[in-house]
Amino acid sequence: MGGQKSSGSRRLALLLLLANVLVAGAFLGWQSWSERSVRLPEFNADKVRLLDQPRVGKTEVARQRQPSKLPILCYRAGSADPARLNALLMQLEQLGLGGERLVLLTDVALPWWVYWPPEYEPARRQAVQQQFAQAGVKDLLPITRGPMAQSYSLGMFPTGGQARAHRDLLRQKGLEKAEYGPRSTLGTFRLKLELTSEDSAQSVKTVLPDWLESLPEAACGNGSGGGAG
Repeated sequence: MGGQKSSGSRRLALLLLLANVLVAGAFLGWQSWSERSVRLPEFNADKVRLLDQPRVGKTEVARQRQPSKLPILCYRAGSADPARLNALLMQLEQLGLGGERLVLLTDVALPWWVYWPPEYEPARRQAVQQQFAQAGVKDLLPITRGPMAQSYSLGMFPTGGQARAHRDLLRQKGLEKAEYGPRSTLGTFRLKLELTSEDSAQSVKTVLPDWLESLPEAACGNGSGGGAG
């Protein structure tokens, strides 16, 4: 009789334990489902910002990266008068346009030269020749005819930048009257001014002399030339 009571008690305890496990499992399952049902989706701000930005096509990107065209001025000069051209170069330098490009369009291979202005007195010419010897000038040619007669050629160059550099070198050696410019024997030629901005182009137009004939930009688009810088 006592054994039957003990066996019944064990079965009752086992049933109660199993019931507790089932209740606990059901409670945990309901809690997990509740949390999953009310959880909000993740918010990715970076993705939203990317979607808000307008799409730019490849053509538009290429157009944005393409640099704006710089202004070009084109002129024709009837002759290479040294005095007039020197005055023009000085005006451009006074405007602070040393970084601009002045291109001489001509068929002459060496359109720029460095020269010593005319010396008409024999004593003065002899003194100048001594200065050339002391400075070690080897590229020396006396000019005997034309508008620059009684002057001296101190070198001819393909670009104005090279001529200017040689002029500066000679001045450092004490030949302070040395000048540079387009050669006086060029005849008719074209000047191509490659500028850096529209403001710069307007400034140049205000100082250009009347003896320069304005041409369309296309007239200076081709041909050989000697740059000033």
